[in-house]
Amino acid sequence: MKHHCFRVALLAACAGIAPLLHAQPEWKLRASLLNAEALHLAALGEHRKALVLFQQVFELDATARTHCFDAVSSALASGDTALANTFLRMGVQHGFDPARFAGASDLRTHLQSPASLSFRNGWQHDRDVFASRCDSAMIKAIEAMHEADQAARRGKGYTEETWRVDSLNFEKLLARTEKHGFPTEHALGLSVGSVHLLLWHHRPPVYPHSTQWQRMLPYIRAAIAAGDVSPSYLCMFEDMAAFEEGRPQPYGTLLFYFNQQPDLLHLTDRETLNRDRTSVGLGPIEWSAQEAGIDLATVRFAEP
Repeated sequence: MKHHCFRVALLAACAGIAPLLHAQPEWKLRASLLNAEALHLAALGEHRKALVLFQQVFELDATARTHCFDAVSSALASGDTALANTFLRMGVQHGFDPARFAGASDLRTHLQSPASLSFRNGWQHDRDVFASRCDSAMIKAIEAMHEADQAARRGKGYTEETWRVDSLNFEKLLARTEKHGFPTEHALGLSVGSVHLLLWHHRPPVYPHSTQWQRMLPYIRAAIAAGDVSPSYLCMFEDMAAFEEGRPQPYGTLLFYFNQQPDLLHLTDRETLNRDRTSVGLGPIEWSAQEAGIDLATVRFAEP
């Protein structure tokens, strides 16, 4: 799909033409769509074009700065180390941690070079900025849940102990959510990724019918409506629910999950699929398929 066509879809979604899965602020939807396009351009190696969009995303949505790695990589690929440093400082102030990306050779080389001096000189200050605004108690609690989650799975497969830990973690997460609201990037920085992982262990067929999910969903939907989490936050769960029930998957978010078994993918018709993806801030299915290495000719689509 050509980029100008995507921009038309973007404007349509922001104008309220496309159907929305959950209420969400227009600025959050626009930022999500721009980010999807930036990531696609970066995957194509068009880094300078991607950088323009990444900058727009960060201006629209401060929480997106937590996930600045791809923007930093595009800046480095473009030879703009000053912009990479700007993104890094902005990211660290919002919970980005370069240590989590130690395996990325471009970032590692940059951090070891004199070109990163301006970032390194302000690194401690930027960490202090995040520390002043984050929920350190929540971060500690989430990381403890994540460690318990991994320990219960390490070399053991799925056991009764794994089930016990998963259920206990969900209850702990619920207790904190009911007291403080659903965890977001603003409060957790990159640790927010552990929240989605903990919830994913309770994917369909448990989602959305269990008592725990019925307690949790109003908080997630409220966070979506406030622009605190992505409008597509629940789409993987919705797609898995469709898979479990033998229905066409409405958002196509499981391409990476099933990329070794594309025969398990059964999607809604392509026009409806891309319309509904746009309505939750996702790029066209063609982009995701390209990044997942899936030939859409091998994927089953429902009839229009």
